[in-house]
Amino acid sequence: EADNLALRGVVHRLHSQGGHVIVSSIEHEAVLETARDLSHLGFELTELPVDGAGRVLPESLEAALRPETVLVSVMLANNEVGTIEPVRELAELTHSKSRAVFHTDATQALGKLKVDVQELGVDLLTVSAHKVYGPKGVGALFVRHGTSLDPIITGGGQERTRRSGTENVPGIVGFGVASHLAESEREREMERQAALSADLARWIQAGVPDALPTGAPTGERLANFCTFVFPAGPGRGLRLGGVGLHQWLLVAFPRAARHGLLATAGRRSPAAHARPVDHLGGRGTGRRVDLPGGGRPPPRRLRGLALIPGEVLIAPARPASRQQTRKRACSTSRTRRRGSRP
Repeated sequence: EADNLALRGVVHRLHSQGGHVIVSSIEHEAVLETARDLSHLGFELTELPVDGAGRVLPESLEAALRPETVLVSVMLANNEVGTIEPVRELAELTHSKSRAVFHTDATQALGKLKVDVQELGVDLLTVSAHKVYGPKGVGALFVRHGTSLDPIITGGGQERTRRSGTENVPGIVGFGVASHLAESEREREMERQAALSADLARWIQAGVPDALPTGAPTGERLANFCTFVFPAGPGRGLRLGGVGLHQWLLVAFPRAARHGLLATAGRRSPAAHARPVDHLGGRGTGRRVDLPGGGRPPPRRLRGLALIPGEVLIAPARPASRQQTRKRACSTSRTRRRGSRP
């Protein structure tokens, strides 16, 4: 909702100054799909490409800026490979070369990077509570003084008429407390998670030497990201010594190619792209990654998967629930009644 308010609010308020919008091609769908919807309403959209590390280059933004550009949106850190974007440089370029408003979606960076709107120089910045273990369904939009935008929800006049509706006070307080805790622990926690990511990367590369890392190098990406592409092969779920990488983690490679994260990095050979729900997360006590087989290299069956490690990338295989057990039993009974082998 905050991303929608940022994009729709600015574009509709400034439509008399022009109708051109610029976003990066690797934005979260909350930005990318909103921008594409605006293009269906008659606004012109430019999607900036990225380099092999998933980074937006300032020269590509400069070439795309026009007198009629009203909004530029580039995320602070990518949510798929963790690459940190040069937002401060891009914001300065936008303001020096145009009258456009600059927005960044900092959702993925919150709690992992220092997020300072003054240092970044952005006009609008989006964050979400669930990324710092706050209440789900709570977001925030920073609006720099003097930045105008039209509301997308009207009626009550709350939030200085920018977002009508009774405020969710418990959610606001919970987000505030979670943000304070995340910032107070950020440096120590990122150091811990960087060490865990390094352990996991070494384990993967020892078992599959031709695995290709994706995203930016260490130090230029979020510390809790460790991403690889594996050569083409059968994309199946894995079970390694009581540890499962389940098939539902797999998504089609063209999705990654569409975003340019793998295609522009030279990863053009067919592959599967596997990603977990989350990445290495906080609130843990571990100082090492507990890997299957005591940390021995993974089997060659890992070939054919592109793994984005995280909290559930290598997770204990869950026992079947009672409901699943009943379903399997019913299915077996029906098969036997038909006279087939179970």
